[in-house]
Amino acid sequence: MPETRYAHEIEPHPGEGETVPLDRLVRYHYAQAQAWHLAFAEVVGDQEVGARLDFALGQFLGHARSAFLLDALAQGLAGQEAADWASVRNHSESAEIVWERAVHYGLNPDEIRSYETRRKDER
Repeated sequence: MPETRYAHEIEPHPGEGETVPLDRLVRYHYAQAQAWHLAFAEVVGDQEVGARLDFALGQFLGHARSAFLLDALAQGLAGQEAADWASVRNHSESAEIVWERAVHYGLNPDEIRSYETRRKDER
């Protein structure tokens, strides 16, 4: 098993006002989406941590959507064509597609450590 690091250590968040290449933004959002993804088995029936899990799900969905749109632009798509490419990938099986596209951009999802959603006393 490879050593894991947090997504922001692998692909840092761009600085305020910093202009970065499009492919770096794509990598950043795919890495973040991977870090916030939660396996269904982790969350089913866990009412105690609902708000934190909702936050994690929101983070995953936001980063996945941004990654798909930026990915489409990086491929040279524009306008409705880019929106359609992103939209058809943004569904219930998005996690698998995020994984595949992250690999396409040179990320190793196995090396991305998930962000914690539980308090230390709940682990």
